[in-house]
Amino acid sequence: MQLCWLVIGIGVAVRCWHYLSNRSLWVDEAMLALNITEKTFVQLLHPLDRGQAAPVGFLLVEKLAVLMLGNSEFSLRLFPLLCGVASVFLFYALGRRCLTPAATLVGLVLFVFARPLIYYSSEVKQYAGDVTVALLLYLIVLPFLTRQRLTVWYAAFFGVVGVLGLVFSHPAVFVLAGIGTALAVSYLAARDWRRLGLLSVAGALWGLSFLVAYIVVLRPLSNDEFFLHAWQGSFLPLLPRSVSDLMRWIEVFYSLFSGAMGLPVPLAAIAFWVGGYVLFMEKKPLFFLLLSPLFFALLASGLQKYPFSGRLILFLAPAFFLIIAVGVAHIWEVTRQRGAMIGVTFAVVFFAFTARQGLQPYWREEIKPLLSYFATHRQAGDVLYVYYGAAAALQYYQDRYGLADGDYVVGVPARYDWNRYRDDLMQLRGHKRVWVLFSHVHRSSGVDEEELLLYFLDSLGVRLDGQKAAGASIYLYDLATLPPKRTG
Repeated sequence: MQLCWLVIGIGVAVRCWHYLSNRSLWVDEAMLALNITEKTFVQLLHPLDRGQAAPVGFLLVEKLAVLMLGNSEFSLRLFPLLCGVASVFLFYALGRRCLTPAATLVGLVLFVFARPLIYYSSEVKQYAGDVTVALLLYLIVLPFLTRQRLTVWYAAFFGVVGVLGLVFSHPAVFVLAGIGTALAVSYLAARDWRRLGLLSVAGALWGLSFLVAYIVVLRPLSNDEFFLHAWQGSFLPLLPRSVSDLMRWIEVFYSLFSGAMGLPVPLAAIAFWVGGYVLFMEKKPLFFLLLSPLFFALLASGLQKYPFSGRLILFLAPAFFLIIAVGVAHIWEVTRQRGAMIGVTFAVVFFAFTARQGLQPYWREEIKPLLSYFATHRQAGDVLYVYYGAAAALQYYQDRYGLADGDYVVGVPARYDWNRYRDDLMQLRGHKRVWVLFSHVHRSSGVDEEELLLYFLDSLGVRLDGQKAAGASIYLYDLATLPPKRTG
């Protein structure tokens, strides 16, 4: 017990430390933050701008935080931090009710150091909330698995919590559909009509809430061309019809371990299958309860309604961590007598990899120090050209650094017609001082767009200055002076 509380303390400290590092908003955060800061409460109930989507509850809490605490990264990231910290305690509570003490400790260690869970605990996105809502729903549904007497009031309470879950988390619909279906099948098999009736009370509330949410928010989003294009590679075929389809399913499934949980794939896969087998043999209701949301998420992906990828399936992490924890604890127990070193080595390597991944530096696009440098060295008549990937972050920070909408030029996005970049930069010729700001640079097919634009700029003028930060850079050019001729 004391060891578990020590792990919990470390988990909370790591999340708070990451939050207090106060990194710059990157492009995805900035685009959502602009919606939150620019729109009213009522406007946030409608589809968002800049290709963004987030649960209504999350948006309203974020807006309230900005109004009460001021427009800052700390205000915007406070709710995700609270969700991330709460999820540590909820996971521990769930493990204590479902697993052995050993498996609970294993799962808690993996959960606390999971790289994606740490990162999204201080990101202006809803994904830490998705994890928290999933854990809360699993905890509240546990009495439906036991033999204790259930009341109509508890069923109604469960229904209300489910409705709130849908308000704060889009994928909560998969969790509710999964646990509802798993329980309903169990009650039908046992002919437990009373429990089935109580479950229908909660289900009716969920269904009505989801219908409203689907009509108002989710249906427009699922048909949004920007959304579909951005995630086009993340929809799975409904049923594998070829070897390539089957390999795609297998690849995506195993990517869950690395992408959504930050675990070493071979070891995590072994532990998952062992843990799944143990739960299936010993605790079938819990096994189906944990895995049923996965089925509905895959179904939605096959219907081209929900991408099955990365952060969008982070809500599945708690269930997978519980199953993996059972597997690691079982391997340890089985090998304890005859081959103790096998289990010890397996657990140590597993934990070491996870902790190392979780504590490594995280991706940053540090635009703030560059804007500070620009504001300090800016002169009258200077032109600021902003690479399109940096535009959203600049728009969020512009007031802080003395900029207005007309004080800069946003470059064209031309990923598939690179000559347009040169044409765009040609319009800046004749200016003595042109600053060029980069972040969130697109790099693919062997082409780095920052290097490409710098090549064009070096052919148009003379570079006077340059500063770099993590994931961002700024350069000063004299485009009124021809560069010296290059010699072979």
